[in-house]
Amino acid sequence: MARQVKTIEGVVTILGGYKEVASLVGVGETAVYNWLTRGLPPETYVVLMRALEGKGYTAPPSLWQMRAVAD
Repeated sequence: MARQVKTIEGVVTILGGYKEVASLVGVGETAVYNWLTRGLPPETYVVLMRALEGKGYTAPPSLWQMRAVAD
């Protein structure tokens, strides 16, 4: 069972820091830093979730300003 990370800071830390996350999604480190106050851009959801899952983690869609799918 995947462990859940609940903060943007946690996502960045688990994925190796600002430089690594910036490289994963093709943006500058400053953009990644700005996500701490602006939220994760929805267009990064698939890439970052796959990277998290590869490390045994998951994160709620709300970090990307999206709603979870209702069961």
